[in-house]
Amino acid sequence: MSKDNVVAFQSPEGLEDPLTELLRTGVKQLIQQAVEAELVSCELLSNLVFNQLNQAAA
Repeated sequence: MSKDNVVAFQSPEGLEDPLTELLRTGVKQLIQQAVEAELVSCELLSNLVFNQLNQAAA
């Protein structure tokens, strides 16, 4: 007599409840903010290096 306790796994795409949607939206916003912050910091660093090179050359 063999008995198992295997349960079928639902794929995440099938979840449509409000809490899951809220979490997905929040995560997408956090990722977008992180990418934007990274781009701004790269631009600031680039400007700093450019200014320092210009000052050294002058």
